[in-house]
Amino acid sequence: MSDAPLSAPAPASRYLRPLRPAKDPALSGRLARRWCLVAFIGGMLGALAYGTRARWFSFDGPGYVVYWLHDAAYLPLKGHLWTAWLPLSLVPWTVAALLLGIALAGYLSGRPLLRAAHMKATRFALASPTGRKILDRWHAVFARTRFRAQHLEQVLEEERADLLDVIDGAENGPPTGTLVTRLAALARLSAAWRLRCGGGDGDAVRMSVSADLLETILRIDVAASAPESRWASGSESSSGGMAAPPVRAAVGNLAAVLEAHLATYADQPAEDPFAPAALAGEAGILVRALTARIAMGRSAEADLLRPVAAAVMERCNRLNGIRAAAERRLRGHGNDAPVPEASLPASGRLALWIALSVAREAEAPDLAQATLDSLSGLDFARTLGLPSPARHFADIWLAEAPDLPHWRMAAQVIGAAQSIVLDGDSLADPADREHLNEPMHRLAWTAGIPETTR
Repeated sequence: MSDAPLSAPAPASRYLRPLRPAKDPALSGRLARRWCLVAFIGGMLGALAYGTRARWFSFDGPGYVVYWLHDAAYLPLKGHLWTAWLPLSLVPWTVAALLLGIALAGYLSGRPLLRAAHMKATRFALASPTGRKILDRWHAVFARTRFRAQHLEQVLEEERADLLDVIDGAENGPPTGTLVTRLAALARLSAAWRLRCGGGDGDAVRMSVSADLLETILRIDVAASAPESRWASGSESSSGGMAAPPVRAAVGNLAAVLEAHLATYADQPAEDPFAPAALAGEAGILVRALTARIAMGRSAEADLLRPVAAAVMERCNRLNGIRAAAERRLRGHGNDAPVPEASLPASGRLALWIALSVAREAEAPDLAQATLDSLSGLDFARTLGLPSPARHFADIWLAEAPDLPHWRMAAQVIGAAQSIVLDGDSLADPADREHLNEPMHRLAWTAGIPETTR
């Protein structure tokens, strides 16, 4: 057996992170340096001001520069910004001093006291087209510098994740056209910012952006297809036929951006189903099928989806082979299974969204169940202990999935399949659906949907 430890850290999930941040062991040293820096700057400025007033410096030597700055810079600024419009000048400068004092207290204590106000102002700007344009230009100016607006990027990602939860109906009820339009705008802005700052990790960022865009399209489609969905007018439902106009516009815009990203993989080899180019090709097929259904109410033909379904099952079989090899090694015999070549961290997440999407389009929930089972098996094999190449692959493939949205989506796909009456060509046989009742309840329980967990 491998000497790898039997326990491995679980994939990070924003849904499972503790409410209190982890302690930073370097915080005390960083705060000590900040106090020294502020004390040094304050002492220097105080000494300079007092020395100028007490005439410490010689008028004939280099000290003349101090008096020249006092007369040519300090006094004109004080006259225009303070003395000329007293007492009205007390109001803005009192506010500025108060904000500066709060910011300095936060800097010296390691607790950013203005972050909540900053986040509210940023979220307010992100809610309007004009505000998004201003923030985008600000981000572009500093994107490639050491002053990159990382806090702005973080607020954008949190706002996008919160809107996805609202679209799912997890917080404030069914989605509206305004929310869908706003979510699509934030998804495009997030993609542009991340690619702008990608640097040498352009392929990894592009793969992550592609996964995010496909996820957003699919979750909008699922939410809009629910019978209770109501849009901006309050009367238009997307449960049958073509989708509502906000959905068509949002999905069309996101699909155009996604296809532009996927086109960058067209010149790469795609023989291996785990290769980024293969995943990009499958995602392109699915997004075209989904947009056609939303725009014209026409479901994709089974022949178009069968190659994607076959690639999904090929990935499942190879992942299951790694798990089976780990179990054989645990018993002391057997050879290791062939390991796919390690890919980009977001590849596993994109592959999972592809499986959930084709399961929904083809009305074949078995694909969703099989994919999640294979990922769980790979995680189990990693816990048992894998040799170095296999463990490296597992760490990358499981880096970002599965997470709660994937389980929730699988529960919805499998639950929706229970009431489907098949008529004609399909990827699954009607007799094969009987065994889905128990997996559906198990997935629904995992996703936290109480009405289906009796």
